[in-house]
Parts: sequence; structure tokens; C-alpha cells
Amino acid sequence: MKYETHGRLTALAYAVTALSLGLSACGGANEESKSNPSSTSAQSQKTAAASTPTASAQSETAAKADATQTPTGTGTDAGATSPSTTTAANTIPPAPAPTTKAPTVKPTAAAGTCTINQIKTFGSCSTAAMAVMSNGSSKLFENTKAGYRGSITASCGLGFVTWSAATCEATAATAPAPSPAPAPAPAPAPAPAAVAGPAPAPAPAPAPVAAPAPAPTTQKLTGVGLPDFATSGCAAKVYTDFVEKSHPEVRRLLPADCRVVQDSQPVFSWPQPTNRSKATPWTFVLKKADGSTVATKSVNTPRLLIDQSLAAGDYTWTVSYRTTAGATETAAARRFTVPAGLASVKLPAGPAFVTSLVNKTHPRLLPAGSSFAAISSAAKSGEYKAAYNALISEADRTVSSVTIVEPAMKSKTSFTVATDYNAYMAAARTAADTELRRIEALAYAYKLTGNEAYATAGIQHLMNVAGWDVNGMTSEANQPQANRSVHIALSTGMDLLWDKLSASQRSTIGTAVQARLSDVMTSIRKVDDSPYLAFENTAVYFALRSLMLTAGTPGFTDGNAWLQEAWEAYSTILHDKGVQDGSAGSSIAYAWWDMYDHSRTIAMLKVVANVDLTQRAFIRNFGTYLMAMTAPNVDLLNPFGDSVETQTLYKNYAYDSFRLYAAVTRQPEHEWYWRARPENVQIVGSYITPLHFMLLGTAGTKPTPAAPLKDSWAFNDAGVIASHSDAALSARSSLFFKSGSFGSYNHEHADQNSFTLVSKGRNLLISSGYYDYYNSPHHANVTRATRYKNAVTFDGGVGQAGSDSRVATPTSPAHTMHSRGKLLNYVDGGNFTAGTGDASLAYRNLNPVNYTYVPLVTDALRSFVHIRSQGITVIYDWLASDTARRWEWNYQALAPFTTKGSSIVANNAPASACIDHYGVTGSFAQTSAWDAAPSGGQTAQHHGRFTAATASKQAAMVTVIREDCQTTASVAVSVVGSVAKVTVAGQVFEFDRKEMTVPK
Repeated sequence: MKYETHGRLTALAYAVTALSLGLSACGGANEESKSNPSSTSAQSQKTAAASTPTASAQSETAAKADATQTPTGTGTDAGATSPSTTTAANTIPPAPAPTTKAPTVKPTAAAGTCTINQIKTFGSCSTAAMAVMSNGSSKLFENTKAGYRGSITASCGLGFVTWSAATCEATAATAPAPSPAPAPAPAPAPAPAAVAGPAPAPAPAPAPVAAPAPAPTTQKLTGVGLPDFATSGCAAKVYTDFVEKSHPEVRRLLPADCRVVQDSQPVFSWPQPTNRSKATPWTFVLKKADGSTVATKSVNTPRLLIDQSLAAGDYTWTVSYRTTAGATETAAARRFTVPAGLASVKLPAGPAFVTSLVNKTHPRLLPAGSSFAAISSAAKSGEYKAAYNALISEADRTVSSVTIVEPAMKSKTSFTVATDYNAYMAAARTAADTELRRIEALAYAYKLTGNEAYATAGIQHLMNVAGWDVNGMTSEANQPQANRSVHIALSTGMDLLWDKLSASQRSTIGTAVQARLSDVMTSIRKVDDSPYLAFENTAVYFALRSLMLTAGTPGFTDGNAWLQEAWEAYSTILHDKGVQDGSAGSSIAYAWWDMYDHSRTIAMLKVVANVDLTQRAFIRNFGTYLMAMTAPNVDLLNPFGDSVETQTLYKNYAYDSFRLYAAVTRQPEHEWYWRARPENVQIVGSYITPLHFMLLGTAGTKPTPAAPLKDSWAFNDAGVIASHSDAALSARSSLFFKSGSFGSYNHEHADQNSFTLVSKGRNLLISSGYYDYYNSPHHANVTRATRYKNAVTFDGGVGQAGSDSRVATPTSPAHTMHSRGKLLNYVDGGNFTAGTGDASLAYRNLNPVNYTYVPLVTDALRSFVHIRSQGITVIYDWLASDTARRWEWNYQALAPFTTKGSSIVANNAPASACIDHYGVTGSFAQTSAWDAAPSGGQTAQHHGRFTAATASKQAAMVTVIREDCQTTASVAVSVVGSVAKVTVAGQVFEFDRKEMTVPK
């Protein structure tokens, strides 16, 4: 694309105007499709067809059909097809050229000075655009995320262009008139006659100057993994050592081969084989790429936080162990890179961490160098005023309250109805939570006000809880969540009320804490054998918080050793299903509940030990992950995982947990995010953790809030991509895509290569089902199943991670990481986001006899392009199987689907979207019935399925989703064999299995 202009940016004006109107700056999609409908030369079409096996009638006939297509049929008959000039089964019908808006008249480009090679748009007119000039320079035309705040102009040669907020069009502004040309100089006097002689040699002709090569206008994504994830030029290997032979559920490998780490003090983790002799330590060896040894360590656990900050460079690491038979097993050396620019940081080693705390006087919750009087003064007069008043009101109510009687012990077998037992367990937790709140409020209120009545009541409640049976209903063995609240209450109360407790009372509390934490520490040690256990990993956070306050106190003989153990566990785990990009391989709801725990843990570490955990990449990025996955200040369903139906996570947790997290990280985006709901700043009557006030006693200032500069994120660790029309808006449109290595394990679902769609702040295409209770009939057979996602199934709903390979019909998904996905591509192209997932391994069933997995497909590849500026999403699927399949494309919504012409329409007023299919002919049907109804009688949801008319061993499908069913942006689609080309408003996207070619 090349335009020239002289005197003003007429070409740039035209280009940006065309983009805003949904047309290509090079003539529009209509022109493109007419000139070359298939986007592929005849020879390349033959090659594509030849490279595709001919088992499918579709792939054999597709190359013969006109490559530019209309959507395939959506009739109710199984064999319904679109009108076609061919009669072969499952062929692609030809279509008339797509209709577009009449293009605006292209301004005439004057000869001259400024050449526009490329226009890049970033989002809608509320974000930015960039012009790349012929001389290689570029200029950003920038707007603000929150809306238009002034005109945007940029110079190029002699003119400039203005981006208009009202019309989202670029208009050529009048350039100053050029100065009059100077009068010509007088002609020189004639030269004297030349003296006769030999003629001078002619001057050599100047060498031709080669024109600079035009900048590439496309980029190819080859499906080798995400950028900035693997070391450049390093291809990860598949080894045959004990690490690779271990099951995925016990294989937490850090850093993986060829990984680029984000911490200069990296964590190392590896699986623990069952034949290891635990009497002999592991031998860990770290080397530079040149073979020189950096460190050799003997460690007792299969994880290690190296005790030094590594310089930038390439490294290898390996471990070895002694088997119970006396042999030595050594892991293959894994390679990793420490990139340049990482801060040189080092967390304290276990012994030093313990010493710093046990030598600190009580109350340890008071930051060093501060006072409760200073903190109280700051809290009462600033943004925490309403929260401070809520704390005092809670203490006032509790002064006269009676203590709670310990919950009675009942066995699970005494309940005949599962929901009754669940209610009983919840009641025990509520009792413990209530006493925790009361003790916390009274103890903090006493220290902040000096009111003795608060101390007296606090001790009364504290000693009541200390007397609860450590083996009773609130014990770790019977209700671990209740046990957490109890030992946190005891530790917090003893630390803050230390000066009011007698030696006997301190001993009683210390003994109770030790008894309750004894089983917790035993539970925590299980993660070395099974690193992804949910309760056991969460227990680490709570144990560390209690031990920071109680280790070294009378009656607590094991406190110091357990504190070191808990610190070393926490600093090497941080999150069991997260590594470094902040994402968590669990549901979005559980990530928010983890934020509750993480925020309090990192705040206590800052307040009590002056340790800044935001130095660690995972903690630093965790808030960004939630920010990408949950829109601010709006109630929406969650994209993925258990409890997708919980719509109030931002409202319930941003004002306290995320605010506390932001107070520690001090990142502008995090500060902006919790403030996006104005009432969060002074939320009247709402109790928040008093750790907020304690942070006022630490050094540092809050940053100026700033909305995120990005509109899309890829999180490789969890296998999630989030793309937004404008990340700063509550009513944004968002496309979420998932293909992750955690598979359907724990709170994840069998939803690899699935997506969800939000339009105008309304859920349009959702992850269906409810989390009534874990592994309920509904949860197991509906909520976790592929057929209730926006994902591919076949042969009547058969999907991923089937739990019984002997059954041909769909079964409840197994809880496994064996059936998993992987992100292969990701790019943010300015006005679009593109990505690819490989779910081939996800489509396999467990054989419950020998616990092996039976593959069902050979390829399950899905790519997407979310064209944020147009509100259009393109989905490309390449599917292959050794057995012919009736492929199915499933869609889930809150309201019934309707039709508009050949389009399927998803509705959630005022939002809607048209869904069109290209490449596979079939029919659409929908239902609101469940395979198993939720136990709570929750609202029905709607499940649509587009089913291929015939079975095939291969299928290439393009799905185009147009928000508001808009036709402003022209769309042209062609599918030939495995190759698909989609042109949207002049931008061309090509797909071939795991590869994509997109505009650059």
C-alpha cells in the first residue's frame, strides 16, 4: 500500500477515514475479493488441496468450488445445505461477491514529499492510530483510553491530520500556504570560447540509487509458541528422564526447558518420584551455558529458591536422587535464560527470615518505625476514614456480644442429603469467621484508640476460641477452612493484645495454635508429592501468617522450625497453578478468592517482616491477570472455570482485597483498577481488613492511578488470551480464549480451545452451567463438559477428557491434566488480537481399567482473530481424525438464539451478534434442557449446536461473529482444503492449520 501526498496528508486522511468506515485504505474488501476471491494462486490452491488427504469429500470438492463463500446453511434438517451449483456431499457453495458500502472518493495524491507506507490502528477512535512513513519514521496519533480529550494532530512534511472524536474520521486540515518562490537569479554571463583540443572525458553517470525495500505488511505466526516465552533459537526437547515419565498432576517443572524467566532469583521445581529414598537429599546443579558451575546444592524438597540473584545469560539446571534400591537417577539438563534488565533482588533465606521475626517485639503487626497513634491519625483523616469508622463500629457492636459456642461435631454419614451436609460445613466455617472478625476488630480498635473495653472483650472472645476442641468440628481434619480462621484469630489476637494477656493465657493460646498448625504442616508437606493439591497449597498462606505472629512465643516449641518451613514453601510455590505471568490454572472466581489470601499474605510480609513480595513476577503480575479477565465496575459472568455464574467478584473483592494488593504493589494500573468503582474509595459501612491501616505505617507513596495501556494480554501459564475493545471501559467488548496445560483438573473444565464473548458489557456467548457444589450431578455432567462450552464436539456431544473410553456417548470429564491444551500463537496487531490453541491432546478418553488415555482426534486446532476496532471475531478450526466424525460447533447463551437470514443470532439486549459458518455445511438446533439439572433450580440457559451434514475425517471451518449483526465492515471468506482466507474491512487474515498470516 503506497500513497503520496504533497502539502497536506491527503493520503493519510483517506486511509484513516477508510478505516473508520470499515474500508481498506487500499481500496476496500469488496475490491480485494473481486480481484482475487480465493487469495491463493492457482498453483498454491493445487498445493493446498494436494497436501490434504482425500478421505473427506469436502476437501476434494472444495478446490473446485468458487473460493469466496456465503455462510453455510443453518436449517433444521440434518442434511440442509446452502444453495449450490454442485451436488457432491458437503460441498462449499459459490456465492455472489460480498456487498459493501460505496467507498468514499479517494483524494488525489499530489506528487511529492511524504509517502505513507502503512496505517496501523489501535482500537477504535478512542485509542490511537499510527502512520509509518516512507523514510522509516512513524508517528503515533494518540487519543485517551477514557474518551476523547482534545484534538490529535501530527505533522508529516507540510501538512497534518486531525482525528475527530465526533465522527471517528480523519480529515485533511488546511496546511499553511507555501511561501512564494524566490525570483529566479539572473542568467550567468556566457563563458569564453573554448581552446581547441581533445574533448574532455564525459563525467561518469551517477550510480542508480536503489529504492529502499518496502516494509513487510504481513507477519506469519508459525505455531511454535508464544513470543517472549521461549528462548530465541531454543527448541524445547522431549526427554525420557524421570521428569517426563511422571504424571502431569505431579510434574511441576520450573523453569521448563528453554524458558525465559522473569525473576533474577528463580524458583526451581521438579517432580518427586515414588522410588526416591527421602533419607538422601536431592543434588541440584546449576551451570552457565558454557558448562561452568554456578551452584551445587543438597536439598530435601523437590523445589528450591536459589540463594543468589543471577546475572543475565543462559543457564542449565539438573537434579539427581538416590532410589530406594540405591541407584542414582539424574534428570536431563533443562535450559533457561535470564534476560537483561531484570532487577537484582534476593528474598531472605529461611534462617534469616525466622531470626528477624522472633527477635521482633509484640505487637509484630506494628510496622517498624511507626506507631498506632500515627496510623490512627492518618486513617481517620484520609481516604480510609469510612473504613476506619466501620472498624470502630464493628468493635462497638462486639463489646457486648456473647461468645459463639463451638460448632458441634457430626459425621458425614449422619447426613442423607449432600446439600444438608454442605450447609452444616458452611455453618461451622461461618462460626469461625465470625469470631475471627470480632477478635480482629476488638484487638485493632484497642491499639488504635486505647479503649480498654475493647481489650477486655477481645480477650474474652480470644480465650473462648482457644478453648475449642483442636480435634473437633473446626479442626484441620474436619473443616480446614474453619481451622484457618481459628488459628489466624488466635495468632492475631495474641499479637495485638500481648500486653494485656497473662503468661498463662499466652501459653494457652500458643499451645492451641501449635496443635491446630500441627496437622496443617503435615498437610503442607503433601505438596512435595502432589504439587497441585488445592487445600494443601492454600494452607501455606494461612500457616505463614499465623507463624509470623506466634513463632518464638511460650508454649509453641515448634514455631521457629515451622516458620522456616512455611516461608520456604510459600516462597517457592506462591501459587500452585501459576508460574510467573500472574495467571492461575484454576477458575477466574478461584483466582479472585486467591487474591483474598494473597493480598493479606503479602501485606503481612510487608508490615511484619518488611519483605516485598512484589519483587516476584507472579505476585507482581497477578493483579494484571484479574484486571484482564474481569471488567471493572460491572457485574458479568466469568469467562472460564468453576463458579462462572458469580457475577459480583469485582464488587465484592476490589474494594478490600484488590485495594490491599494495590497498596503493596504501588502500580498505577492496579491503583486505577480498584478505583474504577468510585464508591470503593469511601465505601460507607463496609468492614475491610485492618492491614490497610498498618500499611500506612510503611514507607512509600501511592502512585497516580492510570488506566492500562494495553487492550489484550496472553497468559501462557494458564493458557488464556483476553482481548478488549477498550480495557479501560466497564461496558467493553471482550473475547476470551482458552487452551491451557491444566486441562480439566480441579476447578478447570474440559474447555480447551473454547471462547466466551462479551459485547457492550453484556454476556453474549458464555461458559454454561452452574457450580452448585463440587462434583454434583450437574457440575460433573454439565458445567465441566465440552458440549456446554463454545467449543467443538462430535458424534452427539463427545468432547474432551471423557472418563470412560468404553462408552461411545458423552461421559463426565475426568479431573486430569492429561487432556490439555496449549497456546501456539499470539499477537496484538493494533486493532486486532490473534491467537491459536492446540487442543489435540484434550480430545481423548480415559480407560478406567488400565488408566491409559485413548486419543479421539489427530488434530484439534483453533485460531481466532478479534478485530477490536470492528467488533468482529473470526474463528478458524482445523479438525482431523482417523475416524470419520460428525463435527459439531457448540454455542451457549443466556437468551434463546434467533436467526437473521442465514445467520444465527445470540441475544442479550441491548447486545447481539450474528454467527455465520463457512466451509462446512450443516444444520443448527438449540435447547434449554440440561443433561442434569442444577440442585438449586437455577435459571435455564440456552445451548445451540451447528452440526455437520455428513461425517468426515477432516474439516476446515471458519466462523464469523459480528457484534450488533453489523454490516458496515465488509467480510469475504474463502476455504480451500485446510487453507482459509478472511478479509475484513480490507485486512486480510490467512489460516492453515497451526499457522496464521496477519497484517503487520
